Amino acid sequence: MNSSLTAIGNWSQQIEIPLHNAMQVSIEMLGKTGRGACERAIIYMATSAGSARNKLTKAAKKNRKTQSDKQGKYVERYYSNGETRRDYRWMFEGDAAELLNTRKGIKTWDQAREIKSRGLARRSWMWGLSGLVPMKSKPMPGVGRLREYTGDKESGLILTNRLGYIDKVTVPGLERRVAQMASNKIMAQAAKKAERKFGIVVDRLESGRKRKAKARLDREFKKARGAGKK
Repeated sequence: MNSSLTAIGNWSQQIEIPLHNAMQVSIEMLGKTGRGACERAIIYMATSAGSARNKLTKAAKKNRKTQSDKQGKYVERYYSNGETRRDYRWMFEGDAAELLNTRKGIKTWDQAREIKSRGLARRSWMWGLSGLVPMKSKPMPGVGRLREYTGDKESGLILTNRLGYIDKVTVPGLERRVAQMASNKIMAQAAKKAERKFGIVVDRLESGRKRKAKARLDREFKKARGAGKK
């Protein structure tokens, strides 16, 4: 009968470190307090959830869907009080525009079709962190909430997003995925600090730097080729 221990992995790739372990690294290697480690982790999680690049929270289309009935083409507009109104194309044409179109800020059919709040769900992830990071958009009252949790053995922070449709526009397993992204970022910071402190090169970080450098060169060559064709 054989017994073995295994330590196998692709060391050029990011190793999946649980977030609570990465937070411990944040305390021991990056000099954060327990509270500071929690704050950093929750900021990274919220940023990852709302990132357009990650596509974990869907954004609405640029324009509302155009529909038709006996009165003609229209778009539906939804209001915070639960009201739904139909804006018909003819309401923005000729005499009808003078008689019916009295809504502030909506003067044309194109404006009626446009979704001005596009990207709201992505931005909403940061609204509960107003005391930790600068706000890039004005938070909707009551949507984001950050609270402390203190148990017998654990403590930390919980960020709640109360946007009415947030569950419909986020991918399955969101919390697990953003926790891993936050962990990856913290571990990368620890690796960079180790490089500076001990004068070493972390292969995974070096591979990432080379990929980014190649991507920059590719973009510059593409831009130069485009300029040469003009």
